[in-house]
Amino acid sequence: MRAVATWLDALPATGGPLAFALSGGRDSIVLLDAGAAALRARGRGALGLHVHHGLQAGADRWSAFCAQACADRGVAYAERRVVVARPPRASLEAQAREARYAALRELAREHGAHAVALAHHQDDQAETLLLQLGRGAGPAGLAAMPASSTDAAGLAWYRPLLGLPRAAIDAYARAARLQWVEDPSNDDTRLRRNAVRQRVAPALASTLPGYPGTLARAAVHQAEAAALLDALAEIDARDARYDAAGGAIDAAALAGLPPARARNLLRWFLHARGLPPPTSARLEAMLRQLAGARADARVALMHAGTVVGRHRGRVFVHAAA
Repeated sequence: MRAVATWLDALPATGGPLAFALSGGRDSIVLLDAGAAALRARGRGALGLHVHHGLQAGADRWSAFCAQACADRGVAYAERRVVVARPPRASLEAQAREARYAALRELAREHGAHAVALAHHQDDQAETLLLQLGRGAGPAGLAAMPASSTDAAGLAWYRPLLGLPRAAIDAYARAARLQWVEDPSNDDTRLRRNAVRQRVAPALASTLPGYPGTLARAAVHQAEAAALLDALAEIDARDARYDAAGGAIDAAALAGLPPARARNLLRWFLHARGLPPPTSARLEAMLRQLAGARADARVALMHAGTVVGRHRGRVFVHAAA
């Protein structure tokens, strides 16, 4: 597959194997098959990583299938079993995703892999954009999934199939006569992504020429807009005497910005402190209290288990007591 070969040739040379997240589904099997062949031709090692969630009756069978798929291709295999937490009112899908990425990160570190490849493709990107639109997301959310990123631990994450539509993945799977496992939860339209995939995406594909590529291209534009907003926030943060070590900005400088730039700076500041973005209404309320208080006022607002406060004219974040 040309897309995988091109991606591999552009990767920086690092020691250790290149890891592939492997669910056993069609997309991940296609990526494993194409990636293993390309790596073998380049004399590089590959590693298949499977996360056993235990949420489906066929989970044990999927693990065995993934192990065999790697063995058939001469690829090393590693597996991690996880227990997915189910707190009240939390999305099981989101909890499983968090557990999966944490497990993949641990497995990659344990086996000396500096990068993990994920099998998301262009249709997945378009669906993610639609889901983010449904949440009323801004540019950062509408940018959907990046083709590459590096996390705080220094592990690189890649999506080499992101430029390919599902039809191209299907065509490769048929031509290579690949086998994979089917996840029955993919048919459950109570899950929002499945509903978008089965109900919304076909309607858009029949109405909008170029779908899903056009929506994937829109996500690229949004990623560029988000990067520009971050660059503007960094400029405003310097003017607000942002202290990266102490994690504080000047409240008066925040108050002196036009409203849109003040919201952008506060959103960027919270992200820089490792916090999730608040809702639009919550962000507006935080800005009003943090920037609009008297010069000698003390403000303490709870957000994501931390305190976002104001003291002696500085806005800061610290752990809750």
